[in-house]
Amino acid sequence: MRILITGATGNVGKFLVDKLYSLNYELFFFTTSFNKLNFFKNKAKGHYWNPSKNIINLELLCKIDCIIHLAGSSIAKPWTSSYKRKIFNSRVLSSRFLFDKINLIKNKTQIKKIISASAIGIYMDSLTESYKENSIPIVNNFIQDLVYKWEKSVDRFKEINISVCKLRIGLVLMKKSGILKPIEVFSKLNFGIVFGHGKQFQSWIHIEDLISIIVFVIEKKLNGIYNCVAPNPVDQETLTRKTLLNLTRKHYIFHISKKITRLLMGEMSILALDSQNVSSEKIQKNGFIFKYIKINNAIKSLYNVNK
Repeated sequence: MRILITGATGNVGKFLVDKLYSLNYELFFFTTSFNKLNFFKNKAKGHYWNPSKNIINLELLCKIDCIIHLAGSSIAKPWTSSYKRKIFNSRVLSSRFLFDKINLIKNKTQIKKIISASAIGIYMDSLTESYKENSIPIVNNFIQDLVYKWEKSVDRFKEINISVCKLRIGLVLMKKSGILKPIEVFSKLNFGIVFGHGKQFQSWIHIEDLISIIVFVIEKKLNGIYNCVAPNPVDQETLTRKTLLNLTRKHYIFHISKKITRLLMGEMSILALDSQNVSSEKIQKNGFIFKYIKINNAIKSLYNVNK
């Protein structure tokens, strides 16, 4: 099978390329940087694309069987008006651009499937609800609006008989990245920071399990929406404390109040304060078995701690 990956040089993409290459898939990737065309050497062949400049390799699109769409600028940088547009364009407009170009050559392509990243940020902030894939999204903030439009843009591929699978990804646990990166930094000073009361649910997933789900979706030919989260979410304080315990035994936890968090982070404070308890039941019922179901084992594996 020939697979095209967007966002391949990102944190998740790099792990995915390694895994798919080990399984003997023929891999291609799109990049907006000429300097990254040979990023993977012999593992995956790079092709330049630039949705904002209407640049794409149509010949390649005629040769591939499956697209894994991971492209997206980081949401962890300050949400200025211009950067919010960049976040939106990198996800929604890139999906629309990809659809429009494939639609132009639909009679020449053999693409059967698109697997697109999405996010659990589409779900409401709640300390009591447990969210499944059929939960009806209500758009109340930038992230919810982003994910809603992102998913709608990917759904258009159904119009040209390409099956669609959307993966609502939780907080991905990997070293020196994502939610663990600031905890690692502060651990060197023997303290951790928790926002608000710290009881907000953090629906997490180990990077190995996320990559395994993507492979599982390909091999089992699954369609529809799947939550990519481990079976046992934890609250923010527990996640912070468990991580610190594996990095430094002596530490202190400091709480920053909701008021101060909102003052410091503005609109971005939803990333620190919102709570989403998300269910992994659907992917498990389809036969997927998680390697990491408890937060402590997941953290230990990342930092090679044997305790």
